[in-house]
Amino acid sequence: MKILLWFVISSLTVSVYGLDITLNTQLDKKLETIKKSSKKRNSFKFNILRSIEIRGLNSISEQSIRNELSVFKGDELDPFTINRNLKRIEGMGYFDSVDSELLDFEGGKKWVITVKENPIIENIAVTGNESLPLDDILSALKTEKGKIFNYSVIREDVQIIEGLYKDQGFLFTKIKKVDLPTYKTKTLTFDIQETSYGEISVSGNTKTKDYVILREIEFDKEKKVNEKEIKNNLAKIYNLNYFSEVVPDIVPSESTKNAYDIIINVKEKSTDSINFGGGWGQRSGGFLYSDLNINNLLGTGQLIALKGQWGSNLQTYQFKYHNPWMFGKRKSFTYRAWNTRGNFGFNNLTTSGFRPETRYGMDAAVGLPHSYELRSTHKIKTEDVYISESSTSVASDYSIQSYTYSLGYDTRDVIFNPLNGAYYIISIENSFKFKSNSLIFTKYDASFSNFYQTFENQTIATRVAIGKINGTIQSTEYYYIGGPNTVRGYVEYPNSFAYGKAQLLGNIEYRFLLSDIFQFLFFIDAGWASSLGNDITQGKIGKGVGFRINSPLGPIRIDFGIDELGEMRTHFNIGHVF
Repeated sequence: MKILLWFVISSLTVSVYGLDITLNTQLDKKLETIKKSSKKRNSFKFNILRSIEIRGLNSISEQSIRNELSVFKGDELDPFTINRNLKRIEGMGYFDSVDSELLDFEGGKKWVITVKENPIIENIAVTGNESLPLDDILSALKTEKGKIFNYSVIREDVQIIEGLYKDQGFLFTKIKKVDLPTYKTKTLTFDIQETSYGEISVSGNTKTKDYVILREIEFDKEKKVNEKEIKNNLAKIYNLNYFSEVVPDIVPSESTKNAYDIIINVKEKSTDSINFGGGWGQRSGGFLYSDLNINNLLGTGQLIALKGQWGSNLQTYQFKYHNPWMFGKRKSFTYRAWNTRGNFGFNNLTTSGFRPETRYGMDAAVGLPHSYELRSTHKIKTEDVYISESSTSVASDYSIQSYTYSLGYDTRDVIFNPLNGAYYIISIENSFKFKSNSLIFTKYDASFSNFYQTFENQTIATRVAIGKINGTIQSTEYYYIGGPNTVRGYVEYPNSFAYGKAQLLGNIEYRFLLSDIFQFLFFIDAGWASSLGNDITQGKIGKGVGFRINSPLGPIRIDFGIDELGEMRTHFNIGHVF
């Protein structure tokens, strides 16, 4: 029993001793933690911000700097916080240097921030600006004379200047260097580096001569590289209608500093055609025809066209020659000759029908450029007309010798298939009495066409045409309204619904350019001529749909027109109505 009691007492003593060791160990750790926490609190109190003092200010307000700070009295200071706030002050852009120090103050720290302000700008200079006026650049800058210069604002001004050049289409222009004002020289200078054209060459042309392409280019090595100018000149090449693609490569010049070479890559398309065929027409009856059309003769940009048509009622021979640079820069020459024999339509106040008629003549025109968009044409014409005696006519003859002055303004983006732009042309034709049977008249014509793109490859095309003839002329020289070129859906010459010595015509089309080959459109036409009286509301309206299929001769035109009675007529022709 004594032995058992001793064993129990010994076991309890060991357990209590072990518990004492455990408690003492945990207490030591807790005390150590408290000591460390106490030291940390003492350190925290020592680095508490008690005051902020800012030194070195002259032009900038103290409050503007304090607004940038993210620490306040009573906050803890550490190197990261100090550095971050100094960076914020430097980011204001007004200071040449920003320094600071911590001083013991009231059981914490006084933070002394010392700044050195940038100098006041007394003058702003720009160098290298050959393409943009100095006043345009200076007026766009945010930096102002008489104020302290700011690094951040100057960075914005660099972007502003480069943006001005970009908006004007100048490529690769950049600010080469900015000379900042100093306390000795208080001038801010922007040094602009513009880029010029280097060599200009062509690639991909196997038929067209290089000079035919290059003569369309109207910039040289003295000019600066400009995207808008490049596009405009490429459009001139494309409007030659010799190429399906015109794509530029712009590469740094290897021979000229700050210059870029332009390589014009073209893809030629077929521009020549020989056509044989036949058909039936209201005027000509059954007929055969043959056309030879050489556009870009031997790659020189000249045109030769021959046309022949033979039928039971009509025989036609036509010749045309055109040289767009006959007398130098864009001074063109065009010559035409024709000889037609057959039954031609006539319409007078009492009857209409066909009469045997022979016409032959020629005209020659010289075109003079006043700008790329504006040019005048001077044309002389002579034509003789002989009417044979028949059941519908008495034998007679007359002739025309005239001079025509026309002025054209053309801003169409693609001349043969425009989406945007305008084409205006006015002309005055005055005849002269060189022969006893010469007609004496003066003819005034004006046509105004506009093109408004609505969506991609869609456009609204409009035309208004007016005309007036003064003098004594034959009815065959009247205006005729009705048919494929005036008001579609109605019978054409000689049975047009209106004719006379005055006309007013309006057309509107909504065109869908479905591809480079195919086009679909809706149209509404309206027309009036003096035979309907003086009330232009007596004119008639046609409407319908049409198709265009591009060919070397021009768009093949198929229109389905509906007249005011709902009757539909189909019209075939070559080329757009306008």
